[in-house]
Amino acid sequence: MALLAVLLLAGSIGFAIGRYLLRSLTVLRSTALDVAEHRLPAAVSSIREGEKADTAVSAVPVHTTEEFGQLARAFDAVHGQAVRLASEQAALRGDLRDTLVNLSRRSQTLVDRLLRLMEQLERHEEDPDQLGHLFQMDHLATRMRRNNENLMVLCGSTLVRTHGHRVPLEDVLRAAVSEIEHYQRAEVQPSASVEVTGYVAGDLARIIAELLDNATAFSPPETQVVVSTTPRRDGSALIEVRDQGIGMSGADLAKAHRRLEATTSEEASSSRQMGLFVVGRLANRHGISVNLSSDWGAGLLAGVLVPANLVAGNRPDEAPRGSLPRRSGPSPTAAKAFEPARPRQESGPATAPAVRESPNGARPAVSADSGTRTPGR
Repeated sequence: MALLAVLLLAGSIGFAIGRYLLRSLTVLRSTALDVAEHRLPAAVSSIREGEKADTAVSAVPVHTTEEFGQLARAFDAVHGQAVRLASEQAALRGDLRDTLVNLSRRSQTLVDRLLRLMEQLERHEEDPDQLGHLFQMDHLATRMRRNNENLMVLCGSTLVRTHGHRVPLEDVLRAAVSEIEHYQRAEVQPSASVEVTGYVAGDLARIIAELLDNATAFSPPETQVVVSTTPRRDGSALIEVRDQGIGMSGADLAKAHRRLEATTSEEASSSRQMGLFVVGRLANRHGISVNLSSDWGAGLLAGVLVPANLVAGNRPDEAPRGSLPRRSGPSPTAAKAFEPARPRQESGPATAPAVRESPNGARPAVSADSGTRTPGR
């Protein structure tokens, strides 16, 4: 009887210990899965979105000193370190973004001063050859300005809305053409009179300029890239950019649309393919839809749908249209001056008007072999 009692007691103790260990292991496992699948991703996501996250973490509810308790404390340490590391990386990214924005603004100020100086030189230059060189320098400086603006867009910098009046959409398109390298190859087709609200005009010009850059880069140099506008019955306006290049495969189109839909700087991973990320950022800012379609080998069609609330004729509270002046100067092909929304500057020189086209009409050299088209610049 005594032996039986001892065996029963030992069995009861073993069963209790087993249940305790199993319960501790179950708690540890469920907590680890919750941290890995929910709590840690949520904390990292909130940190990326700029929220100030608490680096303190909730401990695994296993409070013992044996192996399971030690394992729980080790997991708490790993969890806390992961959150702290994510917070430090977010702070570093924020500092880097601020540095890039600051440098871009300084560079922008210098480019603006350069454009104003060249504007003065163009007005007083009478030699056609020298004037042509000045126009080329003006065009290069305008492209430098757009690159600075794109960098600030990718860094999340807010742009100042400088237009309170309506802007003809044709002026917006011609401003976009004036900011690309191979501007001679872009043809803006006449269309019905459409105006857009002033505050969206600058960003819309940047969107079209990026799409035109891609279209001219991936199509034969002897072909034209056509830009057309179609007013729609619902009050919106559809802008189409069509090239005659090599087009894109279905897989590349899918990659391109993912770039257009990217919402964070971390997703803009390829420094050589930033154009579509800029387009996506600017389009999302205003609710503009951008869609790419292609028949392989038959070129690419980029459609930009401007919603009705951004088309000036559909806004009864819109200020009266202000006419856009033409730049003075001897060039017979001078484009209408159009000043996109400017980035906020630390100190104040005003920006120069957009570039004029060179009167000699020389086409920049482009390789005829366009190769395989990548999903975006």
